[in-house]
Amino acid sequence: MATILQVTSSAPPIEPAKVSTDGRYLGHRFTNYTRSWLGEWTVERIREHRDAHQAGRVYMGKRLARFFRRDANFVAALGQRVAPWLACGHVLKEGDEAIRLELEQALGPRGSMLTAPAKRDSAEDLATCGLSILQVTWQPRKDGSRWDPIVEPWDLEAVDYDSLRRQYIAVTQDGSIPISHGDGKWIVLRTTHLHPHEHGAVVPLSLNIASRGHIIVDRASGAEAVGHPKLVAKLPEGIAVKDEVGKSLDTALGQFWEGVRHIVVTAKTAVEKFEFAGSGWQIFPQSLKLDRTDIFLALTGQDGSATNEGGSYAKAYILQGVLFDWVVADVMAGSHGFSTGLLRPWAAVNKGDESAAPWIGWPFPDPEDNERLAALAKRHKDYADTLKMHHANGHEITVEYAARLASEFGISAPALARMPLPELLAYHQRGGIFTRDEIRVSRGREPFGGERGAELVDDKAPQTTQEK
Repeated sequence: MATILQVTSSAPPIEPAKVSTDGRYLGHRFTNYTRSWLGEWTVERIREHRDAHQAGRVYMGKRLARFFRRDANFVAALGQRVAPWLACGHVLKEGDEAIRLELEQALGPRGSMLTAPAKRDSAEDLATCGLSILQVTWQPRKDGSRWDPIVEPWDLEAVDYDSLRRQYIAVTQDGSIPISHGDGKWIVLRTTHLHPHEHGAVVPLSLNIASRGHIIVDRASGAEAVGHPKLVAKLPEGIAVKDEVGKSLDTALGQFWEGVRHIVVTAKTAVEKFEFAGSGWQIFPQSLKLDRTDIFLALTGQDGSATNEGGSYAKAYILQGVLFDWVVADVMAGSHGFSTGLLRPWAAVNKGDESAAPWIGWPFPDPEDNERLAALAKRHKDYADTLKMHHANGHEITVEYAARLASEFGISAPALARMPLPELLAYHQRGGIFTRDEIRVSRGREPFGGERGAELVDDKAPQTTQEK
């Protein structure tokens, strides 16, 4: 069984803007104006970008997301986060049937309205930065019958934020353009109503990624420092390190580690090998493991292990390794965003009636289905066993009783088949007296009904009675 989500998130619905009727605006493709930055990523710089992203300057959060891609665990967790939504095929619900069929073709594998790469980029921005912005460029067909939309992700590095109006601004080579979701030009995907940029994974992961970077460098430096044994030389008494003998010995020891596997020393000079025996190195794998756990928790709601050691998440429902609630939130954001920001403008531009547009949803497996179906199957089995028990004890099974029993089990009552009394039990109860219909039913024949069928027949062995 699949769950089809086509509603908005739990936050108050975001009212889309009025669809623009300006063909030049809808048909113009804006080019983003990104601010290139090649600075060094220090802890202070990472903290600065995180705080700025939380304040609405999402272009700094996008920089962090790009920087985090240098970490293999971040890449793996992000891919796992977006996989459930990307793996689901879309469905269109409600709306005008003719419009729905036409949009099915435009959104299908051969269509160009919403491509798989555009959907993936949107899902990744939604997970890392808390929102995703897409630009829609409309192109008229040669015959003039339609305007076809082309959807492209808008680089968040080219986005500003007006905190007073709570509006995102596209930084383009044509100037600053206000982003109005649903006007036919812009689509904004978000899982929360207010300040969605505060909910991106780059916020909690900033210092974790910085910590991992320092630990990896320290681990490499530590391995170089303590991973090899050291040679300690003791010069004869009265010989200084700066003397010719001391200098030559120092040079010889240096050459030893460069490939020369023997040295010549003077009398009374001792060379000993010293190996590091401490356990401080154990902090490196432990710290890296903790940071890795935090990365997976922030992006998937799970710790990324096969046994799921993530504390309170251990009993949570998951879908392809992602907390089910987060998959629902992503799909809801996509359903509302693309329905009101793409399909509704399409119906308004091409049909003149935005209300005729369908809703788009993505069905996916419900992780509770197996448990629910198993419980339902047990109810049906217990219901059937109860009816068999009453029948085997000679009780009359009526339609009314079967319906009432089914209601008590919380299931729908099936159509009740004719259930004759058991032959042996009926024989002992009635002393071999049966109705003609009972005899016919015991042989698998249709009953007569009426007075003839209710006529009693004294027969000690009903299976031999001749019925004509």
